[in-house]
Amino acid sequence: MKPPPFAHTPLRLRLWMLTLWGTSLLVGCAYGTDDGTDDASAGGDADGDSDGDGDGDTDATGPIDGDATGETKRLYAALRELAESEQIIFGQANPTTLRYADGKNGDLDQSDCDDIVGSHPGFHESDIMWYDPDPTFTAWDLTAMRQAYDRGALTGYAWHLDGRWGAFNDPTSNAELCTQIVENTNESRDWLYWIIDKELIPVVQELGFPLIFRPFHEMNGGWFWWGRDNCTTDQFKQLYRLTVDYILSRDVHNLLYAWSPDKSGSFAFYPGDDYVDIIGYDGYELGEAISTATFLNQLAGFIDYAAARGKLVALTETGYRNGYPTSQSDYWTAQ
Repeated sequence: MKPPPFAHTPLRLRLWMLTLWGTSLLVGCAYGTDDGTDDASAGGDADGDSDGDGDGDTDATGPIDGDATGETKRLYAALRELAESEQIIFGQANPTTLRYADGKNGDLDQSDCDDIVGSHPGFHESDIMWYDPDPTFTAWDLTAMRQAYDRGALTGYAWHLDGRWGAFNDPTSNAELCTQIVENTNESRDWLYWIIDKELIPVVQELGFPLIFRPFHEMNGGWFWWGRDNCTTDQFKQLYRLTVDYILSRDVHNLLYAWSPDKSGSFAFYPGDDYVDIIGYDGYELGEAISTATFLNQLAGFIDYAAARGKLVALTETGYRNGYPTSQSDYWTAQ
């Protein structure tokens, strides 16, 4: 493994991962040293939850996947060290394959971030949704993820997963999907497993290196088929657990799992310590949709909640979408 350029910076305890709409930020992460070892000294040898009951019997010093690859354990260990650091890593969603002005882009040497600050971001988060049915963009983006990793950047995926009967943001057409998956009716659980096998697992296995995976985000909002209008809190927990358990059953061990509700900040949907490595928080339009004071108070609550469970904590999405940069061009610098 090639250590990233920030691998030997002083690291402490708090991780911040910030994902903007079209832009992401990851704050304070590194992989650790490339000593070739796969033992538990780097990240802890998590026992996992042998009975699947989510009762918190994993080792908080390691990832929830007790069979995680040595490199994934080293990444987790470095994130835990970084958690007390005041270092930050700026990132961007699909930085070298999506441009603000031009959309999809095959010139992988360019990024909006590089144009502005002279460097590509330190965290690259893509989305599985881009890969079907666009083989050209898929090839570009997979290459971009490999290049990011080779540069020493962190990499990960969200997944705006389309439903069985409509898009990811069509909760009406998919109103029964969450219930059917959880209750294992109408072949909907088989559909979930099929789509994981078809779209997710080939990607993470092909890449092979550690990735942060953030499924079913903003579940406490009503805009996705897995959201609060279609899933009870218990149903969502089961949906998330079924997904993680299935991925692990497919011998995929290079993922760290992130859980990130919307800025209303409900922990009622938390699937349990045995299923989450990183607790995230999504919040947009700081100062408009949510006051700065409320935003910071909410974030402090997430930090406390994660600390009580020995988890990493992240600001997983933020941004300003109301006409920026044509309007409020100084939004980021004025805050």
